[in-house]
Amino acid sequence: MAAGGPGDHWLTDILNWDLDPVTHRVSVLVREIVAYGGRRELDDGTPLARSFARLGLTWRSRPDGEAQAAELERALQARRDALRAEAVANGWDV
Repeated sequence: MAAGGPGDHWLTDILNWDLDPVTHRVSVLVREIVAYGGRRELDDGTPLARSFARLGLTWRSRPDGEAQAAELERALQARRDALRAEAVANGWDV
């Protein structure tokens, strides 16, 4: 059983330990998604988490090359942009 420290899960590495387990840009996008209310969208089994799996990544792995990292960044950026647009439409001060 995991001890709950750095390296146990990509999401807690980003949110709890301020690490960049994938790339720095992915970490920034994940933090922005959470800031716009999208934390639950990052849980296992959600479309964003499946983006990791579709790329052959697990929460313990890193992208294999720049193309794989760029694809993941595009998926996260698209969701971040949609959440930001929703926030603005709902009157959030962003």
